[in-house]
Amino acid sequence: RISMDSSIALDSFDDISDQCCCTICSESYGSSKFIPRSLDCGHTFCEGCIYNDKLRINNKVKCPMCTRVTELPDSKKLSINYALLSLAEKLVKSRADPKIACSECTGKFSPQAVRLCMTDGCDMHNKLICLNCAVDIHGSHKLVKYDAKMEKIREELRVKITNLCQSMETKKLGVLKKTEQLARMAKALETRFSSVNIPPHIIGQLDTLAAEQDANEYMDIVNDLAETLMNGCNSLTEVLDNALKSATQQFDDLFEDEQIDDNETKKDAVPAN
Repeated sequence: RISMDSSIALDSFDDISDQCCCTICSESYGSSKFIPRSLDCGHTFCEGCIYNDKLRINNKVKCPMCTRVTELPDSKKLSINYALLSLAEKLVKSRADPKIACSECTGKFSPQAVRLCMTDGCDMHNKLICLNCAVDIHGSHKLVKYDAKMEKIREELRVKITNLCQSMETKKLGVLKKTEQLARMAKALETRFSSVNIPPHIIGQLDTLAAEQDANEYMDIVNDLAETLMNGCNSLTEVLDNALKSATQQFDDLFEDEQIDDNETKKDAVPAN
């Protein structure tokens, strides 16, 4: 048997899991819901996202990955990515635990054949028991289907993830809006600075100087003007350098921390077999 480093195995599992999810809504592909369909560029997304009004404009879809435009046919839908669909369904099946131990008789049963006893004071409160023990021992107790409870938990998590994604998109739009504002400010600053020069009429006055005193006074004016302009440029350069240095450091720190958190989250998210 070939041994495998656990971190490599987890990374491979994460890569496969990512491929089996729609990169727009993050839902796992399936044959009944979130069907994977391929655009002309080869990228795949779930049917719901492709045909969503936000992504579709005039019966055309611009790929979020490469921006290539795909025209949606009127009579039929886009081709299903069966290879990715098969991989996703196998991955979902491999995650399912086929047997669950009964807390009462220690026998192992499928998730559909176990119940949770929700009666206060019972020794098996909130513990899994098989149908036989549920009828024989806990017949008068309040019982809940385990798979139904898990589906409810998954649905709650699905809602939380959806809200988180929406909040993240709102934050991203806010950041992009600020970057556009900064770009406009930079353009305005560039336009303003392009006109910062020694005024032509001052240079044109050289020919009118008739006395040394006039020349000295003219030189003082030019020196004062040059000093004012240079000091302004130096001050602005210092401000921009400090702002750029601070922003770059914050940017690097942010994405360095995000990379660390992402790696830890991936490891924590993979359940133990």
